[in-house]
Amino acid sequence: MLKSVLQKISSKYPNDPICFELVDIIEDYEKNLIKRFNGVSGADISLVYQMLYQELNSVNSALNKVLTQKIKIWEGSCVAELIYQDAKKETSERKVEIQKLYKTPMGEYYIKGFCYLRQDVRDFKVSGILSAKLRNQECSDHQKFVALVMGNKNKSE
Repeated sequence: MLKSVLQKISSKYPNDPICFELVDIIEDYEKNLIKRFNGVSGADISLVYQMLYQELNSVNSALNKVLTQKIKIWEGSCVAELIYQDAKKETSERKVEIQKLYKTPMGEYYIKGFCYLRQDVRDFKVSGILSAKLRNQECSDHQKFVALVMGNKNKSE
Protein backbone atom coordinates (compact mmCIF):
# COMPACT_ATOMS: atom_id res chain seq x y z
CA MET A 1 0.00 0.00 0.00
CA LEU A 2 2.75 2.48 0.92
CA LYS A 3 4.61 1.67 -2.27
CA SER A 4 1.56 2.50 -4.44
CA VAL A 5 1.22 5.85 -2.64
CA LEU A 6 4.89 6.58 -3.32
CA GLN A 7 4.47 5.67 -6.99
CA LYS A 8 1.66 8.23 -7.26
CA ILE A 9 3.76 10.91 -5.53
CA SER A 10 6.80 10.06 -7.70
CA SER A 11 4.78 10.33 -10.89
CA LYS A 12 3.44 13.75 -9.83
CA TYR A 13 6.89 15.05 -8.75
CA PRO A 14 9.31 12.98 -10.90
CA ASN A 15 12.52 14.89 -10.12
CA ASP A 16 11.83 15.79 -6.50
CA PRO A 17 14.67 14.65 -4.19
CA ILE A 18 12.20 14.17 -1.36
CA CYS A 19 10.39 11.51 -3.40
CA PHE A 20 13.69 9.68 -3.84
CA GLU A 21 14.17 9.78 -0.08
CA LEU A 22 10.65 8.42 0.49
CA VAL A 23 11.29 5.54 -1.92
CA ASP A 24 14.50 4.70 0.00
CA ILE A 25 12.58 4.70 3.29
CA ILE A 26 9.94 2.30 1.93
CA GLU A 27 12.55 -0.02 0.38
CA ASP A 28 14.44 -0.16 3.70
CA TYR A 29 11.16 -0.84 5.48
CA GLU A 30 10.33 -3.76 3.17
CA LYS A 31 13.81 -5.29 3.52
CA ASN A 32 13.61 -4.98 7.30
CA LEU A 33 10.18 -6.67 7.38
CA ILE A 34 11.39 -9.60 5.29
CA LYS A 35 14.40 -10.09 7.59
CA ARG A 36 12.32 -9.91 10.77
CA PHE A 37 9.54 -12.23 9.66
CA ASN A 38 11.71 -14.83 7.94
CA GLY A 39 11.20 -18.12 9.78
CA VAL A 40 8.43 -16.96 12.14
CA SER A 41 5.93 -19.76 12.79
CA GLY A 42 2.16 -19.41 13.10
CA ALA A 43 2.43 -19.86 16.87
CA ASP A 44 4.34 -16.58 17.16
CA ILE A 45 1.62 -14.43 15.55
CA SER A 46 1.47 -11.99 18.51
CA LEU A 47 5.20 -11.40 18.13
CA VAL A 48 4.67 -10.75 14.42
CA TYR A 49 1.95 -8.17 15.18
CA GLN A 50 4.15 -6.47 17.76
CA MET A 51 7.10 -6.27 15.36
CA LEU A 52 4.85 -5.04 12.54
CA TYR A 53 3.45 -2.32 14.80
CA GLN A 54 6.97 -1.16 15.70
CA GLU A 55 7.99 -1.13 12.05
CA LEU A 56 4.92 0.85 10.99
CA ASN A 57 5.56 3.42 13.72
CA SER A 58 9.16 3.74 12.59
CA VAL A 59 8.18 4.22 8.94
CA ASN A 60 5.40 6.65 9.86
CA SER A 61 7.86 8.73 11.88
CA ALA A 62 10.39 8.79 9.03
CA LEU A 63 7.73 9.72 6.46
CA ASN A 64 6.41 12.53 8.64
CA LYS A 65 9.93 13.90 9.05
CA VAL A 66 10.48 13.95 5.29
CA LEU A 67 7.04 15.34 4.44
CA THR A 68 7.28 18.21 6.91
CA GLN A 69 10.74 19.23 5.76
CA LYS A 70 10.85 22.84 4.61
CA ILE A 71 12.90 23.86 1.61
CA LYS A 72 14.28 27.37 2.06
CA ILE A 73 14.09 29.40 -1.13
CA TRP A 74 14.96 32.90 0.03
CA GLU A 75 16.24 34.56 3.19
CA GLY A 76 16.54 38.29 3.77
CA SER A 77 14.39 41.13 5.00
CA CYS A 78 11.57 43.10 3.45
CA VAL A 79 8.29 44.52 4.76
CA ALA A 80 4.92 43.67 3.24
CA GLU A 81 1.40 44.85 3.95
CA LEU A 82 -0.96 41.91 3.54
CA ILE A 83 -4.62 41.18 3.46
CA TYR A 84 -4.50 37.62 4.72
CA GLN A 85 -7.10 34.89 5.05
CA ASP A 86 -6.21 32.19 7.56
CA ALA A 87 -7.25 28.52 7.60
CA LYS A 88 -10.46 29.48 9.46
CA LYS A 89 -11.31 31.82 6.54
CA GLU A 90 -10.89 34.86 8.79
CA THR A 91 -9.47 37.90 6.99
CA SER A 92 -7.11 40.41 8.57
CA GLU A 93 -4.70 43.17 7.58
CA ARG A 94 -1.11 42.39 8.51
CA LYS A 95 2.17 44.21 8.29
CA VAL A 96 4.91 41.59 8.16
CA GLU A 97 8.68 41.88 8.07
CA ILE A 98 9.43 38.88 5.86
CA GLN A 99 12.52 36.92 6.87
CA LYS A 100 12.20 33.72 4.84
CA LEU A 101 10.32 32.24 1.93
CA TYR A 102 10.09 28.46 1.90
CA LYS A 103 8.34 25.67 0.06
CA THR A 104 6.96 22.45 1.50
CA PRO A 105 7.50 19.10 -0.25
CA MET A 106 3.88 19.31 -1.38
CA GLY A 107 4.70 22.52 -3.28
CA GLU A 108 3.05 25.05 -0.97
CA TYR A 109 4.85 28.36 -0.44
CA TYR A 110 5.06 30.03 2.98
CA ILE A 111 6.64 33.18 4.32
CA LYS A 112 8.05 33.45 7.82
CA GLY A 113 8.27 36.85 9.36
CA PHE A 114 7.59 39.20 12.22
CA CYS A 115 3.90 40.13 12.35
CA TYR A 116 3.42 43.62 13.78
CA LEU A 117 -0.23 42.89 14.66
CA ARG A 118 0.59 39.81 16.76
CA GLN A 119 4.03 41.06 17.83
CA ASP A 120 5.50 37.64 17.10
CA VAL A 121 7.19 35.64 14.35
CA ARG A 122 4.55 33.82 12.30
CA ASP A 123 4.26 31.61 9.22
CA PHE A 124 1.87 32.70 6.47
CA LYS A 125 0.72 30.45 3.66
CA VAL A 126 1.21 32.39 0.42
CA SER A 127 -2.07 31.06 -1.00
CA GLY A 128 -3.83 32.77 1.94
CA ILE A 129 -2.56 36.19 0.87
CA LEU A 130 -5.51 37.89 -0.84
CA SER A 131 -3.49 40.99 -1.72
CA ALA A 132 -0.14 42.47 -0.82
CA LYS A 133 1.83 45.66 -1.08
CA LEU A 134 5.53 45.01 -1.26
CA ARG A 135 8.23 47.48 -2.31
CA ASN A 136 5.63 49.96 -3.57
CA GLN A 137 3.99 47.33 -5.75
CA GLU A 138 0.56 45.87 -5.16
CA CYS A 139 -0.34 42.36 -6.22
CA SER A 140 -2.99 39.73 -5.71
CA ASP A 141 -1.26 37.03 -7.74
CA HIS A 142 0.66 34.49 -5.66
CA GLN A 143 3.38 33.88 -8.24
CA LYS A 144 3.99 37.61 -8.58
CA PHE A 145 4.17 37.91 -4.80
CA VAL A 146 6.80 35.16 -4.61
CA ALA A 147 8.76 36.88 -7.40
CA LEU A 148 8.55 40.24 -5.60
CA VAL A 149 9.83 38.71 -2.35
CA MET A 150 12.73 37.06 -4.16
CA GLY A 151 13.53 40.31 -5.97
CA ASN A 152 14.96 41.75 -2.76
CA LYS A 153 17.60 39.06 -2.18
CA ASN A 154 20.01 39.59 0.66
CA LYS A 155 21.02 35.94 0.88
CA SER A 156 20.13 33.17 -1.52
CA GLU A 157 19.94 29.45 -0.84
